[in-house]
Amino acid sequence: MLAFQTVLRLLMLFVVLLSILAKRSMANLLHLPIDDALTNAPLDRIARSPLKLGDKLIYNYHVPGSTITVYFIIDTTHRIERATMGRAIFYEQQRLQRQLDNQGNAWLRIQDDPYKFYDRVTGKCMIEMKSLEPGGNDGFRLTYRGVLDALQALWDVMYFKHRTYEAAFQVENGTYLVANGKVAIDNVPVVAPLTTETGHEST
Repeated sequence: MLAFQTVLRLLMLFVVLLSILAKRSMANLLHLPIDDALTNAPLDRIARSPLKLGDKLIYNYHVPGSTITVYFIIDTTHRIERATMGRAIFYEQQRLQRQLDNQGNAWLRIQDDPYKFYDRVTGKCMIEMKSLEPGGNDGFRLTYRGVLDALQALWDVMYFKHRTYEAAFQVENGTYLVANGKVAIDNVPVVAPLTTETGHEST
């Protein structure tokens, strides 16, 4: 009888482990963040983020077809209008893709680091990314392609999933942590010169 109970417990444990592995495999297959992503986001990275843990939403997301992974802490106490966030990200993606098509990829120029833009219509939804070593060691800097990939992560995790709040995030390229970033609701003064589509500050 005791042996039977032991075997039954082991079987139940095996089923639980299989369900966890299946959940993670499906999340990786679909490139979706998993709810318990904290287990995949080292605590030292989270500790260096501008926001504290508390009741914040934590996600990690690998951008399909890239070497970029983004770690998010989303603060649900400050909502950003969804249309504003979508417009800011979408038009900056379009602008940056044209730049890459015309000029190719490169490390962020010092005048573009931190890389900062916002919704030109409202002056809100400021998005910023700053390399750990602007102008320094290439292993710890953003490229323009890296920024574009990180914007895809913001689109997929925040805009598409209706998590349109303020957030802190970190950008990892391969095995290197290369940048810190934030999404803020704060109004940003509209200053010339601007592109015709977004509030990206031209240089």
